[in-house]
Amino acid sequence: MKTVSLIIGIGLITAGTLFFVSSVLVNCQGSLIVAGGCEQWRSNAFLTFLYVGTLFFCGAVGVLVFGRTR
Repeated sequence: MKTVSLIIGIGLITAGTLFFVSSVLVNCQGSLIVAGGCEQWRSNAFLTFLYVGTLFFCGAVGVLVFGRTR
């Protein structure tokens, strides 16, 4: 069970990192993702990526803390 929780935790941390990096890319002015502009979309996408990344990190902490106690 410890190995499975470790693998799940690593996967969640990796996914969270990807979402955090995506939020930074969306927020940058010269980003390839939003080269055309569209300010409203950009601000909404930034918050969405940031919140999803935070949820993945919180899930990883929960899995790593509670998964190792069994």
